[in-house]
Order: sequence, then C-alpha cells, then structure tokens
Amino acid sequence: MKTLTLAFLLMVGIVLLYGLGSTSVHQAVPAAHGAPFLAEPPQPPEPPQPPQFSPEPVREAAEGLPVLIYPGTRVDHAEIAPPRVEAPPSPPPGYGGGARRRS
Repeated sequence: MKTLTLAFLLMVGIVLLYGLGSTSVHQAVPAAHGAPFLAEPPQPPEPPQPPQFSPEPVREAAEGLPVLIYPGTRVDHAEIAPPRVEAPPSPPPGYGGGARRRS
C-alpha cells in the first residue's frame, strides 16, 4: 500500500510541475544592436615559467640497474619471512579473567 501511495504522490507532483511549466510566460531578451567588438583579439597570457629542478642525486647500480638509493636506506641483510608478532604479556598471577567464583 505504501508503494501505491508513493507512486500516486509522485504522479501528482509531476502533473503539477508540468502544469506550472506550461503556464509560465518568458519574454525573450532582444539582441543588442551595434554590440561593441574588438578589432583584434586579445593576446593570450604568457605561459608560466618551468620549475627549477635541483641537481639529480647520485645513482648507484643495483644488480645492473640504475636505482635511486637514498642515504641510510640501504641494508646488508634481508630475510623473506612473515612479520614477527610479539606475544602479549601473560596475565598476573591470581587473575582468572572472566566471571568470579563464589565461595
């Protein structure tokens, strides 16, 4: 029933908007005669200056390929392994966690 009511209200709204649009009157603005124009087109703006680049850092060869290596980022030994996860600290003695026992 809600869908039927929504569809009905939507159709009523569309009909009302159509009715408002068909009764509106808009006068066209007449074109101005003798509109001023330029004898020659304006000059385009000057293009921006290219950015000034700093000298390129020195490249080291890495297995035959020139690769950019930043100082302090080179390592001597690497392992392929999953990340190491530290075990959470064990709970203090006497801590049972959860609900307390009644005595």
